[in-house]
This record gives sequence, structure tokens and C-alpha cells, in this order.
Amino acid sequence: FAKDACNSASAASTCAVCALRKSISFCCNSASLNARIATAINAAFFAPALPAVTVPTGALDWILWFSGAKSFSKIEAYHSTTDNRNHGELEMTALVSAVMDNGVLASASIDYLRPSTAPTHGDDRVRVAGTDGVIEVMKSTVTLINADGEQVLEQLPQRGIFYDFALHLLDGEEALVDAAQTFELTRACLVARDKADLA
Repeated sequence: FAKDACNSASAASTCAVCALRKSISFCCNSASLNARIATAINAAFFAPALPAVTVPTGALDWILWFSGAKSFSKIEAYHSTTDNRNHGELEMTALVSAVMDNGVLASASIDYLRPSTAPTHGDDRVRVAGTDGVIEVMKSTVTLINADGEQVLEQLPQRGIFYDFALHLLDGEEALVDAAQTFELTRACLVARDKADLA
């Protein structure tokens, strides 16, 4: 999969990515949901999540990917050490809200509040709401709700980020993540951390 997930015109009618592209718009600016979002959901979301410290780093990365934005225009953030079970300055909860450069509004939250009896370490979820529908990812299931009803979407093959980077270095293929995105994500995380520390 390079920029398009479909390898042929005949696959387009059954490809979940193409179905998404035709049926959903993204948030307030109504930009079409495209293969980038579906690729990101399938390639990045189902990979093991990186632990978030202070701010929801992985969630901010997803927001940058899914929104199609180039940067975060405005960020507000909060975190709390309340009930951290005597772990010093470890934040147990965090909340970030953002306005993207393309007008998309986004929010992310994290917590370390899962009980020790929980069957998994993380409980990651993604919800993208647009004018033509909503796509949700929860427990490795991708669900689309639009004018045609609710449907569970077929997952695309994973495109591992490290394998992708190696292909970029070896063959010059376009990488899923470029340096500009990495620097913008880092800047956004530092801004969110500083805002939360001052709140």
C-alpha cells in the first residue's frame, strides 16, 4: 500500500478504505476521510501502544495523522497526580484539547486507572466524527456508522512503522511518517506538558 490502499480498480468496490473515503467526512472542515486515516488505523493503532508519560503522546500522534493537519494551532492540557498510589510525581490522568491548523477540533485523554485485575494493560480507543458518519476503533474492531447503518470494517494488513522506515531508507519509498511530522508531534507534546504543568 503506498498512497492508495487498493491495488486495482476492481478492489475499490469492496475495499474498506474506499468505502470510508466515499462515506465519511472529517470533523468541522468536512475534508474527506482518506486512505491515510484507514492506513493509520490499521498500521499504527493495532501495534502495541507506547506508554504515555505526562501527555497522551500516542493519542496526539493519532490526532495529527487522522486529522490530515500539518500542525497543532492551539493546545490546552491538564494532568493530575491524584491517587497515584505513592508513585511520586507520576500523573495518573491527563487531558489534552487541540485546534488543528485545518480547523479540526480534537481531544485526547489518558489514565493509569485500570485495576490490576483488568485483562489487558491498555484500553485504547479512537473515535472520529464527521458530517457523514462516525468511525470508532475499540478492542481491535473498526466500526463505521453512516447513512447506510453500522458495519464492522475489514482490517487491512499492518504496515509496521520500523519496516516502513527501512523500506524508505533502502528503496526510497514514501515513508508513513516524515521528519516534519515527528518534529511537530514532539513540539505539541512539549507544549501540552508545559501547559499541564502550569494549570
